[in-house]
Order: sequence, then structure tokens, then C-alpha cells
Amino acid sequence: MFQRVVFEDGIPGFCHLTEFELSDTPEGGVFRVLRSLEDPEVAVAVASPWSFFPDYSAELSEPDRAGLALSVAGEALLLCPVTFDGDQGPIHMNLRAPIVINRETGQGRQILLVDQNLPIRALLPINVSS
Repeated sequence: MFQRVVFEDGIPGFCHLTEFELSDTPEGGVFRVLRSLEDPEVAVAVASPWSFFPDYSAELSEPDRAGLALSVAGEALLLCPVTFDGDQGPIHMNLRAPIVINRETGQGRQILLVDQNLPIRALLPINVSS
């Protein structure tokens, strides 16, 4: 599965890149890849936070919803960036700055949530070898 995603302002760390593709990994499962169409060397692993944290709650501000033209929650696809610490190391998820995509338009934005209690590096309850 492939979806084109446009980040008008890029994403932090890659502000010069605006066009990405969201695709499943070859292995399937919960992880997906957000890869730049302008520089294929740039890719970010992402996953649904609810796969690991069922009680996760992310409230988008009105300006964030308006900026993505979201009128109802079902229009949004919310994914969190994931980092892998080495081949067999722990996996962390950024719960404070999810990537939100309008499912209809393909417009995306990484949003910094106001909730300071959400961790930037939440340890996932699995390892790469799992």
C-alpha cells in the first residue's frame, strides 16, 4: 500500500523535503515507512501509537485541525515516529510529536502536542528481534 503525503513546510530535520510516500514495510506488521520522494535516502519509520499504547490520547489544536482541513477525527491518520536503537536494541516512539495526515487530501504535518506529559522517547514493549 502506498499513499502520497505532502508536507508544505517539510518535517523537522528535513524542512527542504515536502513530498513523501507512506508505505507498508515488506514484512507487514505495525510499522510503516514515510520516505521522501525527493531524496529516497531519507525515510522515517512510523506506527500507530494505539498498537502499543491503547490509552494514548492526542488532542489537536483548532489551528492544527484547520491547517490540515480536518473537520472530523476520522479524516486524520495519526502516526508516531519510531527510532530503532541498533539491530537488537530497544525501540522508542515519539508520542509528543505525531505525524498527522489528512486521509482525503494527503496533506501532512508533524505536530507538537501541548501535553508535556507525553514522552518524546517512549520505550516500546518489544525488541527488533520480536
